[in-house]
Amino acid sequence: VMIENDSLFNYLIWARNNYLSIELNNIDFGLFTSLSFDLTVTSLFLPIICGGSLKITNSIDDISSLLLYYFNSNISCIKLTPSHISILGSLGIKSSATELVIVGGEELRKDHITILKKINPSIKIHNEYGPTETTIGCTTYEVQSSEDKMLIGRPISNTQIHILNDSNMLLPKGVAGEICISGDGLARGYLNRPELTREKFVPHPFTK
Repeated sequence: VMIENDSLFNYLIWARNNYLSIELNNIDFGLFTSLSFDLTVTSLFLPIICGGSLKITNSIDDISSLLLYYFNSNISCIKLTPSHISILGSLGIKSSATELVIVGGEELRKDHITILKKINPSIKIHNEYGPTETTIGCTTYEVQSSEDKMLIGRPISNTQIHILNDSNMLLPKGVAGEICISGDGLARGYLNRPELTREKFVPHPFTK
């Protein structure tokens, strides 16, 4: 997927203003997921543009050990998947200094929120949704408790979401359809895949 610099800039500035607007003890992220995973981009660049720090863990394959290290350290922020949270639930962590969790990549469930709140009742949890083609994340929702609905929230800055049918017509509230995304985060297309690019990156039906 060919991501423009401007698209990354749009996401990072929004993420800085949205996720880091609260008072944190520090703005520290840890690098523990693959560089080929777009989720990692948040952890890699966000602390750099905010005067924070990026702590690089040892290269080991045991994700349980990495998560134990992370949540038992003084690192305050983390970007991870619901699968990581499920592993956390089996590690017996009683408390943590982690203050901010950004979740993406998979469906967030109520049991995931319960696990995080058990580790730190005051932890801030943001459910971030977005395919790679829209630069990491394009909507977000702050989950307050496991009693909340697990929503994907509202679009980030300079992003528009429409729910359309097979004929690219807008659907009313409550009717299932396809999530179609436009805005500054949209990628240029697929590398060396012009036919697939034309199929998926269609002209906006509601702008001239």
